[in-house]
Amino acid sequence: MSRVYVGNLDSRVTERDLEDEFRIYGVIR
Repeated sequence: MSRVYVGNLDSRVTERDLEDEFRIYGVIR
């Protein structure tokens, strides 16, 4: 398993937004 830090996000970004963006790389836990 790898960890990726994603910072400097707008306060309006939701967990769902991130899941949608990173889904192509696999399951997000």
